[in-house]
Amino acid sequence: MQNIFLSSQNPEDYSEEIGIGEYPEAPKKCPYGDCGINLEMKKNGYYLRFLITILFSGRIRIRRYKCPKCKRTLSMLPSFCISGHSYGVELVVKLLQEVVKSGSINKTVSEWRKHCGGISRKLVTKYLLRLRNNRKLIQYRPWSIVQGH
Repeated sequence: MQNIFLSSQNPEDYSEEIGIGEYPEAPKKCPYGDCGINLEMKKNGYYLRFLITILFSGRIRIRRYKCPKCKRTLSMLPSFCISGHSYGVELVVKLLQEVVKSGSINKTVSEWRKHCGGISRKLVTKYLLRLRNNRKLIQYRPWSIVQGH
């Protein structure tokens, strides 16, 4: 299972080389419904994951926690990551904005390939469909509300 936490740090801080990124404390309860024991999960090391953002490309460290009862793990992803994808949130948002602005997936892909070689029409279409299918789950909250101001 993967949870995303709000991080104010840069991807470089979580990089394999630097590795000083801050992670949340261990969950006080197992997140798995069939376990749910009220016992703090234990730190279970890190794993490396490849991430591509506008200014960063490399492997980052992801903190993993393990339930002492059911032995399943929970990974904590910084907020600039997208679960199951190598491309970071900022890059995907800017890419989709460019598609909307230009009105053409093909034009956007050919421009972005100069900077991010792995961008394809299929990938952009996948992100557009994912956004369309999940738009009811997206909640608009101004940043000042999120930060408690």
